[in-house]
Amino acid sequence: MRLLVCFLLTTFLASVLFAEERTPATTSKKVAALIDQLASPNPPPTFPGGEKNGGPDYILPAGFSRVKQMQVYEACHQLKTLGPLAFPYLIKSWNDKRHSMTLSVGINGYCFNASVGEICKRIIFDQLQPYGTLPEFDDDPRGKPHRPSYPAQFLATPKDARKWYEEHKNKTLFEMQLMIVEWVIEQESKSPTNFLEKEHKEVRRIRDQLKKAAKPIDRGNYYSEDTEA
Repeated sequence: MRLLVCFLLTTFLASVLFAEERTPATTSKKVAALIDQLASPNPPPTFPGGEKNGGPDYILPAGFSRVKQMQVYEACHQLKTLGPLAFPYLIKSWNDKRHSMTLSVGINGYCFNASVGEICKRIIFDQLQPYGTLPEFDDDPRGKPHRPSYPAQFLATPKDARKWYEEHKNKTLFEMQLMIVEWVIEQESKSPTNFLEKEHKEVRRIRDQLKKAAKPIDRGNYYSEDTEA
């Protein structure tokens, strides 16, 4: 409970901080500081099968502190609240190899370590297509055609991402999300036999919900993953 209270208080204070007038210089410094905080103060967990493969089980190093790890989660949250304002700085950090956090795939519990650069990329993707790529099916969606992925198509590399951002930097996050869900609907319509009608209905529901709210979907999980350590 005490950790939760501290986290909420830190989040509130950070949101107040970023509510101040933003200039390019101050924004650059603040975002750079938050990205630096994505680097874990803990050594990365290890896996019985080796770091490269990851796996369902991992071993926390001696002295691993979940309290210290909170700074990583807080920085991730704050970078998301900045929306597209942080995108160019996040893109610049995609090659940052420092360890950030351990994630698990929600559908099968597979765990792996993610770098600062990987988290920076995920922060952007989670916002652009917050409903992910697992389609609506009557059974296990694994092995079925995945929902079209706009980020994978247009932001696959730092170079592609920089180009995309320059072309769309004047859009709000709401406008970006609406443009992308319309693209997903169009792409799925080109392969109607790959998706059930319930999938088409779900994507249209997301589009209609977005239009009705006239604001972006603020919580996303493009990768359908959870934080482990």
